[in-house]
Amino acid sequence: MKVSGLERDVIIEKREENLVRIRVRGETHTLGNLIAKELQRREDVELAYYNIEHPLERSFVLLIRTKKGRDPLEVLQDSLRSLREKLDRLEEVVRGALKGGQARG
Repeated sequence: MKVSGLERDVIIEKREENLVRIRVRGETHTLGNLIAKELQRREDVELAYYNIEHPLERSFVLLIRTKKGRDPLEVLQDSLRSLREKLDRLEEVVRGALKGGQARG
């Protein structure tokens, strides 16, 4: 399955009951590490990591293995939602600091 948007492609390369391997083109360590770390915090995830297969390619592979009974794509969606909420809160704090004159330039 391939999903394209902007300058990114997301390709599901392998899918099993509790395992998924996804290739994300157009992104590297920044996004791969952020997603993998969020997944690793979850109790229903047995294994989550990303790999950059070639340093000159702008893509990473994300592997997720969940505990039995948990769909890895649903777990990924939940984790992405959680990341978005955390980033939204961070943005609010930064905006508040800038408005309040607390930021130094």
